[in-house]
Formats: sequence, C-alpha cells, structure tokens
Amino acid sequence: MSLRNTPLSLLAPLPGLPQVLDGEWRIAIAHEGQGLELGYADPGFADSGWETVRLPHLRHSTAEQDTLWYRCHFALTPGPRLRAVAEQHGDRRGERVILRFGGAFYRARVWLNGVELGLHEGYFQPFGFDVTDLLKPGENVLAVRCRFPIETGEFRRKTAVAGIFADWDCKPYPSAFYPNLPPPTEWTVPIGLWQPVSLHATGPVLIESLNIFPEVINPNWQSGRAEAANLKVVIATRNLTPDSQSAELALNIAPHNFVERDGTRSALYKQALNLAGNEHQTLEFNLTLPNPRLWFPWTHGEPCLYQAQLTLTNNQLPITKSFGVRGVRAVIEPGRWEWQLNGRRIFPKGSNYVSDFYLNRVIPEGLRRDLDLARNANLDLLRVHAHVAPPDFYRLCDELGVMVMCDFPLIWTYAFDLPPDEDIAFRASVQAQVEDMVRLLGSHPSVVLWSMHNEPPWTPDGSFLGGDVHHAEVNRPMDEASAARARELDSTRPVIAASGEYDQHLYHGWYTGGWPDNRNLRPAFPTEFGVQALPNLDSPFWATANTDWPVDSDDPSWAHAGYQAVFWASPGVGAPPQFTSLADYVAASQEYQAFFIRYAIDQWRRKKFDPVGGYIHFLFTDGWPAITWSVLDYYRLPKAGYQALAESSRPVHLSLDVEPGFTVEGGFHLVYPVGATLAVALYLVNDDYRLGGQVAVTTWIERRDSPRLNWIRRLLSRRLTTTLTRADEGSRLVNLLKLPLNRAGEYTLRAQVRQGRRLLAENHFDFRAGAVRREHKAPRRVPGLLLNKVYQSGSLRHTEDGFAFSLRNPAMPVTLQSLSELRVDGQTVDPAQVELVFGGQSRRASTITPQAPLELPSNERFTIVARGHPLAPGAHELELTAHFLGLGDIAAKIKDKLI
Repeated sequence: MSLRNTPLSLLAPLPGLPQVLDGEWRIAIAHEGQGLELGYADPGFADSGWETVRLPHLRHSTAEQDTLWYRCHFALTPGPRLRAVAEQHGDRRGERVILRFGGAFYRARVWLNGVELGLHEGYFQPFGFDVTDLLKPGENVLAVRCRFPIETGEFRRKTAVAGIFADWDCKPYPSAFYPNLPPPTEWTVPIGLWQPVSLHATGPVLIESLNIFPEVINPNWQSGRAEAANLKVVIATRNLTPDSQSAELALNIAPHNFVERDGTRSALYKQALNLAGNEHQTLEFNLTLPNPRLWFPWTHGEPCLYQAQLTLTNNQLPITKSFGVRGVRAVIEPGRWEWQLNGRRIFPKGSNYVSDFYLNRVIPEGLRRDLDLARNANLDLLRVHAHVAPPDFYRLCDELGVMVMCDFPLIWTYAFDLPPDEDIAFRASVQAQVEDMVRLLGSHPSVVLWSMHNEPPWTPDGSFLGGDVHHAEVNRPMDEASAARARELDSTRPVIAASGEYDQHLYHGWYTGGWPDNRNLRPAFPTEFGVQALPNLDSPFWATANTDWPVDSDDPSWAHAGYQAVFWASPGVGAPPQFTSLADYVAASQEYQAFFIRYAIDQWRRKKFDPVGGYIHFLFTDGWPAITWSVLDYYRLPKAGYQALAESSRPVHLSLDVEPGFTVEGGFHLVYPVGATLAVALYLVNDDYRLGGQVAVTTWIERRDSPRLNWIRRLLSRRLTTTLTRADEGSRLVNLLKLPLNRAGEYTLRAQVRQGRRLLAENHFDFRAGAVRREHKAPRRVPGLLLNKVYQSGSLRHTEDGFAFSLRNPAMPVTLQSLSELRVDGQTVDPAQVELVFGGQSRRASTITPQAPLELPSNERFTIVARGHPLAPGAHELELTAHFLGLGDIAAKIKDKLI
C-alpha cells in the first residue's frame, strides 16, 4: 500500500497539548536507495540492533554516507481527545491527528506503519501529515529517511537551499580547501531531525499560518505609542476533510508583556469561514488597534508585544502568536541606505551571527546568553548570516529588543549550467521556501529586513566567484523574483534581492588592501567587515587543533578550522613560524583584530549619515570550534575584539580620525619619526534619542614603556565642553589635536566623553615615536592545499629553448605590479627572459611595474614562459614570488615533472 501526500505546511502553532515522540529512536546510515531495498520502511523490520538516540538529533553527512534512517516505535499515550480521534479515525465533527516535524536536514521522506506519507525539502520549515486514518491501537512504527546530498563536485551547481550549512568559509572544512584535506578531516554537512516530532489532535480545519503585519499611524517616541495601527491579518486555512466545513473565526488581540494602566485594551474580530472539501483558503482582513504601545529595540525604548489569539468554533482550543507594533522603513539606493523606525531615523549597530553548525545543540538558554552578549556589546542588530535560525531565536529577539536582518539560506553560486528541467525545479523550490520563510517569521517585530541571497555572483561583492558567472549575472532573475514575492507577502519591511548589492562587504585589511584604506571608503551600509583572530590560549578549541610549535601554515587541522594562511601572512600579523610561541601568535592576532574593529567603526561612525546608515560587523560567534573572524569563539570566550566592538558601539562615541604622517610596522603598529606631529581629529556622535545636554571631552597621552608619570600626564590632559549631538544628526568635529612628538617611546592616546560623573564613551589607539627595528616580513606563501586552484597540474612542459607552465587566478581580479622572482631548482631566472602570456597578449616580466601593472581578471588562465633555461626530463621545483596591488608579496612553491 502506498499513499503520497503533499506535506502540510505547519507554520502556525497547533492547538492543545501534543504527544511528543521523545522516546528512543533508532538510526542507521545507508546509501540513498539502499535502505528501501533492505526494508527499513517496513513496520516489521528488525531494528533492535540499530543505534538508539533521542530527538532532537543531528549527525554529519559525508560523500560516502549522505542518508540517515530513523525508526520510532510508539503507542498513543496522551489524553482522551487524541486517543479517541485516532482510534475512531476521526469523530463525526471531523477531528484529525497531525504528525508534525519541527525541522529536518535536508530532504525527509516519511512512512507510517509501512505507508509512505510524502517527501519534504527544506531544513527550517515545520511540516507534517494528516495521519488520522493510519494510526492504530497499540504499537505504531514511524520511519524517516533524511538525506543531505553532498554537492562538492561543483559548488557552483549546488541546489540545496541550506546556506552556510552547505557552503561557507566558516563551516567545518571550508570549500576553498576542497578536496585537499586528508583524514580524519572530511567535508561534512548536518543531517537528521533537529527539532521535535509530535502528534496533535485538531479540528477539521487546520490553521497553516497566521501573520499580523502592522502599519503604524503617527508614532510618538516620547510616549512610546502611536495614534493607531492598521493590522493586516493573513491566515492560511486548510480543510482536512472531504466534506465542506463551516466555522466562526474569532481573533482577539491583547497586551502580552505589559499591562495597560487603564485596563486591558484588546481588539476583537469575527468572521464566518466556509471551506469546500479539502479546500485551501487564505483570509486577509484589516483591524484597527487604537493608541497601541510600540515595539522598540532595547537601545531606543521598550520591546512591547501583543498577543493574538485565534479560535475556530469547531476546533475549540485556540492558537496564539505574539507580535509587535512598529514601523520600519529603509531608503535603499546606490550609495544610500537610510533606516527609519517608528518615524525616526536610526543608526543600527550589529554583527553577523550563527548559533551552532549543528542546530540540535541550540537551546533557549544558549540563545539568551548570546543575545545578552550582543546587548552587552551595545549591539541592537544581528544578521543571521545566510541561514534561518531556530524559532526560539526570533522569539527572544522580540522579547529582548534585538533587531534582525533575516537572510534567506542562499550563499554564493547555485544551479550554474543545470539542465533546464533541473533549473526549473530548483527555482520552484527556492520560491516556495521564500514564501515559507516569510509566513513563518512575518509576525516577529524584531525582523527588520529580508535579504534573499548572500553574495550571489551577479553582485559587486560576489564578483570574486568568477568572471563567467559574474558577467552572466547567474542567479539574478531568481533572486529578484524572490525579493518581489517577499514584497507581495509583506509590504511592511524592506526587502533586498542580495546582500552585496546595495550594502557592502568590506575586507580592506584582510582580503584586499590594507586597513588604512577604510578611511577613504564611503559605504552606505557595511554589513561585513573584519579580520580573523585565534581563540584564547585557554579555549577548549585547542584540543581540536595542532599546537606543536611552530605549526606549519599548511597544517590540515588549522585549515579544517578555517584558518586562511595566505591572508594571515599579509595583511595579517604573519605566519606561525614568525612567532616564538602559540601564546605570542594568539596575542598578536587578537591585538590586530581589536585594532581593526576600532579603526573601521571609527570610520563608519565618523561618516554617520554621510553616507553610512549603520553597520554590521563580521563575525560575532563561531558555530563550531574554528578559527574565523569571530569575537566570541565557539565556547563564547571573548577575544580582545569583543571589548573593542563593545566600546566602539556605545550610543555615544568619539571617533579618532588619525591623519597621515605615520608609517606602519608589523601590519598595524603606527610609527612616527621623532619631531613629527601627531594629528588626530575628534568626531562626537550620538545614536540615542534619550541623551542630550552638555558633555566634557577629555584627551591625554600615556607612556606605555614608562608608566610611572602617567598620572601627571592625565592631570595635564586637554578638556573641552560641548553639546552632545542629537541622534538624528551625523557626527560633529569637536577638536583637532596636533601634538609634537619630541621624545622616542611607546604611547597611547586616550579620549573620554563624560556627562557629570557618567562615562559615556572612551576610545584609544597606540603608537610609537622613533624608529624600531624593521623585521623583514616574508612573502605570504600559497599553501600547498590551495595550489591545485592556482597551478594547473601537469602544465610544466618543454619549449624550444626553455620551459613553460600555467597558472590561474581563482579569486577576485588582481593587479600584478611585479614578478619579483622566478627560481627553478634553486636557480634564479632573469626577469628579462620571462614572459606572461594570456588572452592573446604577452608581457615581459621586466616590463611589469607599479607604474605599468598587469590586470589579471578573475578565473583568467595564463602561462609563464622562461627562455634560455632548458630543463631535463624528471622532477623539478619552481619558486615564484609576485607583488600584487593591495596584497603585497605572494610566493608559491610548485613541484611537477617533465616527461
């Protein structure tokens, strides 16, 4: 017997108390078709030898093991309603039993008592089936097959809508290293049932989704209220029976987390509902809520919430959903991003966030801890980076007043050059899941922005994915269609087709250029900026990585954790062998990260509203034991960057704009010659409408290498009084310090803003007067694990009087300023005898200079020809060093054979 159903969409709460299937589940791993052949779906299959687990549960899927089977034996044990409905296969009122899955990675096929129920695709949506006619007294057997296909053969052709869980540079085994890491490291994605499975008794009419979209009329910040709110209510219903059904729908709205002084204000709406047999019907209607309390992020007010209670007369038990009344708008244009909340302009400050790579580990207490850490860092916005978080995250953001940039789970390139039928199916899946995301999360006031795709290849920030997919604008029609559909469903929030189009991902100081370049950038809304840093020396992370010093830059355990050796070498703090110990390396990396965060945020806040409209730092937390851009590692131990982020994100801030006149040592240390003048502009900025009045700005210089007299220097500090800027203003220049540096030494410039005894802001930066010993910084070397993406293996060949080999630029377009050195078997080749050939043109290496550079497009293949150096057959070693604009010297060591 076989029965195929389209899964029910269960995006609204179900009424009543469920029977949670939280007993033992049995699991086994098999290939996709193997389990069916072995009878894993049959109720009589002997599974006693399988491993037992409890839900929620996830394992990791690999290329060899991408399918996980679950089996659960259960009897109906709850109260009389559920048992009676199941045993009678629905009573005369048409009551039904729903089998609900809270979430499954990634494709789930379900059988109950040997009957196939259907297939669901997508990890974040609750789904289920009407199982009233299949349940039986005594033991029932539920079988679930979860599959997450491993799409590592060609990342640009992937089709799983799973965002960071399928492809990311902060996941276990970043795709940049695939397939070069040896065992025991391996490419993995999560697979399994990461949310509970339960049975629910319901009436004949199912509420599939319930959303309330508010339009605020005449908001008032002082009172925290509005004149009124028009509430657009959208309810999706489904008749689960073949018979027509009639019912009265009643919706009651009342305060949820606050009490009205003059009694409880509520709004009540009633409507008759008539559904034909098996009909799906969406109701839309409007309610007016007079004088509502407004929802604010914690930085601006109270996050007041209402509760909607929906009752159907033939369902008896109500369902509830909380929501907030707030108006959010964003003016989004090229070079402009202006946020407005409840009628006033705001400047959000945030970070990118991921809770855990294995979502079954996420519990409300952990989410609450993370949100407290975000608030302690003075952040009021989190970007859930290229995924949808567990439901409790959005509930807690509502309650704690933290805004959310909600990413749809797409990252980088999808479905490139797929056959037409597969491409059509993929787009249909994306469109359906976009609708699910909006209907699942649409009532959460914390969600202030929908974003459909992170860094797709058609955006400026996705150009690194390759010139062919970039110029072909791959995925653009799909992303724009997704954005249009989200706007149709929800007109109360801004929607962008991609992150990386109108907002900016800026990695000057890591991927491109140096950190001083941020001073001249004018982004509208930077939503990614940061540098990598190692976890603390006492972090449990180090039990998972090699610590035998000095660690090789190519160490597989570090690469598996996300360590980007090329960029650590320059513009980062250097390679591991340049440091005497792991402790020194940890300290230097965290010092650079903290410095970078302060410097970059000083620039964004100095340019508040001119044109910067807010910022989202990258990255707040690690989702697994990793080496990334995070300021909190997987164990939530703070790096030095966390404190820098917190101090730089205070409502009141004093941006220190250091004017040119320094040189840079060791990547980020500022050095001035003795006798030079330190010039620093001080910009005062305030983002809190509740603050105002007179403030005192104080600055002084301390000697780090001679602290004995610092108390005298503080007594001699410079102090001025000024009026605090308004929250709807940009920054204001309040002072321009010009300080002569007449003595060599290590210094710190410190600045504070106080109002009476209250410290509103503090900032600082370190510098040195007088030359220091210059250490030669070795060029960053392309790790052997990445050489296969740069060097065309087997391309070494004879020429008439020398040899040639081929390379490829695998990333973003770069500017080659010189080919510094080419050595073969230890012998240097004269640059005048070396040519670069590509695209029908050639250049002698000796003619490539900073004044006459060579532009190398993304994914461009080129050949290096060396004349006058014939090579004998056999193994050879090539050493190549080149200087690239903004990247510095990069070296590669290549081994190949000539036949």
